[in-house]
Amino acid sequence: MNEKRIRNMVLAIVAGLLLLNLGCMLFPGTHAVSTIQYNVIKIELHQPNGALTDASAIQRTLNQQGAQGWEYVGDLGATFLIFKK
Repeated sequence: MNEKRIRNMVLAIVAGLLLLNLGCMLFPGTHAVSTIQYNVIKIELHQPNGALTDASAIQRTLNQQGAQGWEYVGDLGATFLIFKK
């Protein structure tokens, strides 16, 4: 009698673990921990001689960050660019 009870208990535990594993496979995003990182880049709009920075310098910064896997999010005023990945 005890052997049947132990066998049934082990089978119930195995079945529960299989169902838990199936649930994790069907809904993978429900238990994922968010690992978003942010990067803030300061853009100097004025060069030392007082001239405005050209758009190509800002474009180079955007391209460099994109090549490293950063996604543009927005800016803070006109001085800082915000990226995330």
